Amino acid sequence: MKKIIYTLLLFISFSFLSQAQEIATNAIGVRIGSYNSFIGELSYQRGLSDSDRLEINLGLKRSNKDIDSYKFTALYQWVWYIDKRFYWFAGFGAGFGVWENDVKNDAYNGNFLFATGDIGIEYSFCDTPLILSLDYRPEMYFSDYKEKNKDNFRGNIGLGIKYRF
Repeated sequence: MKKIIYTLLLFISFSFLSQAQEIATNAIGVRIGSYNSFIGELSYQRGLSDSDRLEINLGLKRSNKDIDSYKFTALYQWVWYIDKRFYWFAGFGAGFGVWENDVKNDAYNGNFLFATGDIGIEYSFCDTPLILSLDYRPEMYFSDYKEKNKDNFRGNIGLGIKYRF
């Protein structure tokens, strides 16, 4: 009888401790990056389960040297519950992009590949379908063009605002 009571109490305790995650099935929005990175990115998230998702971004950059850059990023993220509608996430991904020099010098036009990680926090509002996130992405670029970073490594902080549906 004691084993049944202990088992029942243990089951009830775990049911109160476990919280169902309510990550969005779909979310679309923007990610605004830090200086010297891709300033704006269009972002789409697709929930794969209660604890992981796929995020796809299209980034744009205009530097003061007349160089336009575009990049496509795909990330796989795990999401963990913190409290109420507050979550943290981590993941990894890869992408590709192009840069174009407006001076019309073909030596400064090209493509690049990169690998990236992602770690951040997000808050999902209960009254409105908005999600705010803050994340950090270290990125390792594989390209001949090094711009200001001789080792092809960049890290950027981004603020995301998304509409969930």
